[in-house]
Amino acid sequence: MRIFSLGLALCLTVSAALAAPQSKRTAPNGTISFDAAMGGVTRISLAGEDRIKEIVASDSNFEPKSNPETGDVFLRYIGKGNAPPEDGFIVTERGHTINYALKPKSTTSETVLVTLVVPKVAEAVDIAPTGLGAVSASDGHIPEITAFLRSVIISHVDGKSPPKRRSGTIIARAKQGKLRARVLVVRAGSGGGSIRPQAFYKNGVVSVFVDTPNLAPNARTFVIVVEQRS
Repeated sequence: MRIFSLGLALCLTVSAALAAPQSKRTAPNGTISFDAAMGGVTRISLAGEDRIKEIVASDSNFEPKSNPETGDVFLRYIGKGNAPPEDGFIVTERGHTINYALKPKSTTSETVLVTLVVPKVAEAVDIAPTGLGAVSASDGHIPEITAFLRSVIISHVDGKSPPKRRSGTIIARAKQGKLRARVLVVRAGSGGGSIRPQAFYKNGVVSVFVDTPNLAPNARTFVIVVEQRS
């Protein structure tokens, strides 16, 4: 019985060690390093609401496969023998890029959990889902939209308080190339409430920013609506 208990304890210890995730934290355009399993699969997952769009690497010994439901990417080793370290890029659906350095390791599985620390003005960007006007993650315009929206936020919202205007009043406009932005003041009713980006989507709208989504009674917030001309 004692030998059985000792063996079970060793198995549990080994399993726990294999299951322990590699936690990484970085900002957009930052760099992470992690171990990748040569004897099985390495799962890369992005914490929060953003998801991994693709892994970009050249001459890799690891074959990536995306899970469209979870946004995770799984790397399977397809090389022969020992492999050298690799590097590449992780591109997210919200247009952020993370540099990575990968070190092959003789393990059967690895899990990499990445926390992307995005400044407030960038993380507030809401990109229109496909069918609402619409720019999807595959269109390649997300970085351009994000940069434009960030500049409008800095110019018209950051450090400012919404003026006492009628709800829906346009207080500023901006444009860049085919992108156009309207800065609105939106007011909650006497019961307060949530201001949802989806309420502002219509044909041509590609992104919406809500400065304060949850409002107290009669409070106001900024809303930026970005449209793209064809």
